[in-house]
Amino acid sequence: MIWWKEWRETRFGFLTTLLFVTGLYYSIPAHRELINDYWLGVFLVFFGQATAIVMGSSAMASETTADTAVFLVSKPVKRIKCLIAKYLIRGTEVSLIIIAPLTCMVLADWEGHTEWMWVPPYIGPQYLALSLAMVVFIYSETFFFSVLFKKQALCALAGIAFMGGYTLLRGIPVMQAIHRLESIHTEIYLLILVSLFMFIASVLLFKMKEF
Repeated sequence: MIWWKEWRETRFGFLTTLLFVTGLYYSIPAHRELINDYWLGVFLVFFGQATAIVMGSSAMASETTADTAVFLVSKPVKRIKCLIAKYLIRGTEVSLIIIAPLTCMVLADWEGHTEWMWVPPYIGPQYLALSLAMVVFIYSETFFFSVLFKKQALCALAGIAFMGGYTLLRGIPVMQAIHRLESIHTEIYLLILVSLFMFIASVLLFKMKEF
C-alpha cells in the first residue's frame, strides 16, 4: 500500500519532468560544439539538483502538513517502512531524471566521447558518477530537512542553502579538478557516505518524532 501510494502521488510529475528534460536535449541541433555540450551537462546537473530539492522537501513535510502522516503511522505499517518507501521511490525518480539525459548525451555522440570516457584517468565515468552522487546527496539532505521541519517551504530553503554552500566550498574546486583531468574518486565516495549518513539520520529522527 505504501509503495503504491507513493508512486501514484509522484508518477505524473516524475514522468513529465523526465520527458521534458530528455526532450530538451533532443531539441538542440545535432551539430553543436563541445562547449555547448559542457554547458548542457552543467544545466542538467543543476536541474537534477533543483528536482532533488523539490522531491526531498515534499517527501515528509507534505504528509505532516496534510496530517496524513498520523494516519499512516496509525495503520499496521512500521514507521521505518513508510520512510524507506518514500526515500527509495523518490530517490529513484530523481536519479533517473539525471541519468537518462546524461546517458542520451553520451550515446548521441559516442565517437566524440570515446576518449573522454574510456581513456585514463576516465574523467567521463567519474563526471557521470559525480553528477549522480551530487543529486542524491542534495536529495538526501533535503529529505532529512523534510523529516525535521513541518513546513515544505522551510525544507526547500534549507536545501537551497545547503546546495549553495556545497557548490561554493566543494563544487567549484571539484569542477576545476575535472578540467585539470585529475581524479575525483574521493569526492564521489564522500558524497555517497554523507548521503547514507543523512538517510540514517532521517530514519532515527522519524522514529523518535511524535505525531
